[in-house]
Amino acid sequence: MKKILSFVILMAAMAIVSISCSKDEKDPVEVAKNLANIDWEGYLTEQRKTNGQWESNDQRNYVVVRFNGSGASPQYGTGYQVEYSDSYKNDQTGFSNLKWKINGKRLEIEYETIGWNPVYIDYNDAIIEDNIFRGCMYDYKNEHYRFIIEWNKCGNFDWSKVKKN
Repeated sequence: MKKILSFVILMAAMAIVSISCSKDEKDPVEVAKNLANIDWEGYLTEQRKTNGQWESNDQRNYVVVRFNGSGASPQYGTGYQVEYSDSYKNDQTGFSNLKWKINGKRLEIEYETIGWNPVYIDYNDAIIEDNIFRGCMYDYKNEHYRFIIEWNKCGNFDWSKVKKN
């Protein structure tokens, strides 16, 4: 009887461990809902992969990003991204219109500006909720680059001052 009880306890412990260690998959509709129609601002820090290790290459921009949601489908839309040299937003260093979509487990972003490569974010490895957006953005065309996202929800950003059609 003692062996059976020990076996049952061991199986229960293993079940609890396997359930607690499994990775929760995020609902793509919920991700899009938390992402869309919000202005996000903060730092985007570039890293380069060298000998299998990610290293900062001292390229850090302050960005404001807007993901406009689509009424027909909440999982894709358009938007804008503006970059500055610092958080004071005095020195604009770049701007691009963008298209975004949820595709599988990825948030994919395609920029319209020449020289801005398409990127993706594995949203299961990111935090996109309430007032924060944290994660890694990967360059589709150059696997040796990624960008660390450290964004917060911002108030009403005046896009008319920076937007280009």
